[in-house]
Amino acid sequence: MRIETIHPVLTTSLPKKFKKLEEKLLEWCDIKNNTYNGQAGLQISINSTNEEQRDDMFNNCSLSVQDFSVIADKLPNPIGRKYCLNFAYSSNFEIDAKKLSNLFSPEKWMIKITPIHNNQECRKNGYETKGGYTSFKPYQEVEESLKSHGFDVLIFVPSMDEEKGLVTCGNAILGGSKMNTKNVKMKIEGQSE
Repeated sequence: MRIETIHPVLTTSLPKKFKKLEEKLLEWCDIKNNTYNGQAGLQISINSTNEEQRDDMFNNCSLSVQDFSVIADKLPNPIGRKYCLNFAYSSNFEIDAKKLSNLFSPEKWMIKITPIHNNQECRKNGYETKGGYTSFKPYQEVEESLKSHGFDVLIFVPSMDEEKGLVTCGNAILGGSKMNTKNVKMKIEGQSE
């Protein structure tokens, strides 16, 4: 089998201790725009616009959304695909469209929302997307709000096979133990969409 098109995607949850984060993101954006002629992605997993929620889910190891927005302003305009702010969404997570539009340009950034994993750690901590695999309703209000602030929005609901295989967004959240930031590295994943 021959694959004609591949869309590599760099994903990160913005580890605070990764000192070269800005440098590596700028390097990737150059690769995305020039080597792949825009047919590559940059996805930043934010999951909530509430910093207390983010500190809890990422064990206080992720850069704040405000601090990341300073880096985001330095990224070149994307060629082809916009950069992606990703939300592995739980019904109790905040997604404040006004806050996002004040920090990120809808001309450069789109929003992706997918249900948070229904795994043991998420259930134990009360994180779930109520009806998120069977109904569009959990996403409707937030999608309308984001669109009214100028963002393109993708609602991605994985199949239950993907959920069971833990191959979608949300695996890093409360993975059962504290994150060892010495071993956190940005990685490039091959992904076709």
